[in-house]
Amino acid sequence: MTSPPSSNSPETNAAPRTGGVRFAPSPTGRFHIGNLRTAWVSFQFARQLALPWVVRFEDIDAPRVLAGARDLQRSDLAALGLVPDIELLQSSFRSRHLQVFKMGLRLGAIYPCTCTRREVQTALAGLASAPHDGMAPVYSGHCRAHAAEFDASALSSAGAAGSQGAIAWRFKMPNEAGHEDFIIARTNSLDDLDSFVPGYHWACAIDDFDGSYDLIVRSHDLAPALAVQRAIQDWISRAEYKPPYFMRAFHTSLITQENGHRLEKRTLGVTRAELLQAGWDEIKLWRAFEKSFDHSLLGEVTSEARERAHVLKLSDLLSSSRNLNSAN
Repeated sequence: MTSPPSSNSPETNAAPRTGGVRFAPSPTGRFHIGNLRTAWVSFQFARQLALPWVVRFEDIDAPRVLAGARDLQRSDLAALGLVPDIELLQSSFRSRHLQVFKMGLRLGAIYPCTCTRREVQTALAGLASAPHDGMAPVYSGHCRAHAAEFDASALSSAGAAGSQGAIAWRFKMPNEAGHEDFIIARTNSLDDLDSFVPGYHWACAIDDFDGSYDLIVRSHDLAPALAVQRAIQDWISRAEYKPPYFMRAFHTSLITQENGHRLEKRTLGVTRAELLQAGWDEIKLWRAFEKSFDHSLLGEVTSEARERAHVLKLSDLLSSSRNLNSAN
């Protein structure tokens, strides 16, 4: 594994512009077999395209990060022969996330939202049959429409009652109604930016933009994130007068339990250590990944490609003796 080159960006602690194929696990526990398969697919793309394989550990959500999990994940990858060319730690770029957030506030691309979860759900129920440009609404647009009416002093003290992350900050998506405005960060109050906690969309979009990756590979359940992250990246390119970056993505099948529930890090019997005890050594796992994947998909990097099977049951993965997926 090589050290990442210094960033060619003037921003403080921005992710280095390395290009390559990016795989980004969260160190919240040991990998399950679904995580390992996605890592394997990502690695295959990197080798086929002769690009560096970049592994970025997404540890930005500190309360969920488990001590020692990153070392266990490294060990699991290495046991399968999956060794990163470049390894990054997302928390290293926190100051860049905040810098872009402040720029968004200054340019009016972000606004504060004080709606409770119940208020949002109630409003969305009323939007269920409304047209929304092909995207499912995630917000009513209430706080965007009333941003000018907010009492700044009230917002500044909103966290005084001890409610952590009392202010949710939403990014203005192209839909003027605000129905697609995702939460991209939280702070305790309007002025307390020291409490800034970036959300998944915000941190990933910025790091992928700065890294200028040729391809990102992740599981199918994260496919809906592509639209909002591309919108953030398009806005950054215009706000910072930089060339546009069009993020290409490949989404792998989501591995599930027999009942259709997704695998989790606490699911029993699905980590490498547990599979070894059940007789599944690394060679058998590698072969199972090979048999379940259509290698013709590695031929080129497209805008957004995915495996035909959005969901793949664990039993099918482990018992497969033929390709279960084919190109989109």
